[in-house]
Amino acid sequence: MSTGMDLYARFDLPPPPPPTIFSRDHTDGRARMPNFTSVNEVSEFVDAARLWRHSRRVHAFLIYSTVYLLIMVVLAIIGFAQKIHKRTLWIFRLVSRGHSSLLIPNVHNSWAIFIVPYLCILVVCSITHIIGDVRNEPVVNISLWISVMFSPMLCAVWYQAWGLIAARDGDGSAWFDDIFGRSRSQLIPSWLANTVCLLLPAIPSVAASIIGAIGDAHLEHSRHEWYDWHSKYDGAPELTRDMVLDAQNIFHASIRGAYHVCVSQAIWGTMCLIFGPIHIFATTSLILSIGSHLRAKRRAVLEQTSRIEPEELPTHASVVAAQISRNDYAFRLRVAEGEISKPPRSMTHDSMSTDDQLSRIETKMFTFGERMHSQHTSFFPAIEKPSNPVRIKASQAEIVLAFFAIQSVTIILGFFALLTDSLYMAVHSYAAAEANKYESAFTTGFITVAIITVLAGTGSFISLTHTTFELDFAALLYSRRFEPGRSDTSSIGREKPDFLNMD
Repeated sequence: MSTGMDLYARFDLPPPPPPTIFSRDHTDGRARMPNFTSVNEVSEFVDAARLWRHSRRVHAFLIYSTVYLLIMVVLAIIGFAQKIHKRTLWIFRLVSRGHSSLLIPNVHNSWAIFIVPYLCILVVCSITHIIGDVRNEPVVNISLWISVMFSPMLCAVWYQAWGLIAARDGDGSAWFDDIFGRSRSQLIPSWLANTVCLLLPAIPSVAASIIGAIGDAHLEHSRHEWYDWHSKYDGAPELTRDMVLDAQNIFHASIRGAYHVCVSQAIWGTMCLIFGPIHIFATTSLILSIGSHLRAKRRAVLEQTSRIEPEELPTHASVVAAQISRNDYAFRLRVAEGEISKPPRSMTHDSMSTDDQLSRIETKMFTFGERMHSQHTSFFPAIEKPSNPVRIKASQAEIVLAFFAIQSVTIILGFFALLTDSLYMAVHSYAAAEANKYESAFTTGFITVAIITVLAGTGSFISLTHTTFELDFAALLYSRRFEPGRSDTSSIGREKPDFLNMD
């Protein structure tokens, strides 16, 4: 390209950086500066490389999303503070596995505790964009935030999926044997399994964050040079080699920063392809299985109700006797539908009616030993002594399942959206930086992430802030059905709590 060659030959400029796997333009004009004819043209080129001016609509959305996400963060922190004060907040627990213990995450808290840092990072990134717009200056640490923010997101997705998979076998003590087989799992020590599962998201998170930090160092270098360039050359009468060379250094630093951001986004896209399907499988199978379980309970209740018929009274019965019969029938019908008060916690299975057994779900969140003894130190952080098993009605369980389904659907949709955004950034942002149009690609990717978080986060937040969601969901997640003729204590040491077992 003659114009580019004339400029480079005139000022004896170094060649542009070599093409990479992310380059889309392989002509001679790739990553070259135009043939400047004035200082204003160089100034505009430098501003395009590092000073990003958002439109009014983008600026307004940044303000709205920042305030909205801040409200979510504050409410979540208040909820955590209340749980910490009451000593009911736990993230991990240890369940017995022979002579050792397996680590199991809390499905509810592990998601919330890691999503809050993600929201905080996104809020900080939005604030830096807003400050940059107001001051008309380059954004500080622009690529660091977007490279680091997905680390807590990855942890939240993995730990929730891990907890859901472990909960498929009641209190979580047998999930490792079911996945790898009993003979193979015995060869793997519990400490190794705990370490691998606990640190699995750390490897890609550290790798992507380090690469993103390297890219941010290049962009920060170009930001400082942007200030130096304007302080040196604003108002200069004509072009000089130092002026053009400094502009080229800013341009090349922006390209190198964009390259590392692309690598980081490629890593996050790969992690979405790996951890996303795992989470989708865990949540979808759970929803379908619990849904089948609840439908079976509903059919059992309907069958029991259909067998209840009002006693026929003699034709010569008095009006009072007829009224007593109708009241007795209504009372028995309410019992079958599970709409009366729960029985006392000390009541055993043998003393309960069949109708009450069909209309309630009892959690196996805590093992028998944890219910009988004070083993609350097996939770991290340590909590108060576990209370008796939580019991919820089948009708309430359907509501809880609906809230969890809302959360799961929003997470799945957010997964596909974030995967698309990561691929877009990996494919387009570096080529845009080579054309000195990095601002459009980066802003599009960031605004997309903010929109996804606002939409998907709302659905997830609705379920997370449901007043009794955590305890009710724990009861549903770790539920088991009473087997006829068995009491709570008749099967110590041999019961296998599993909500999937509906026989």
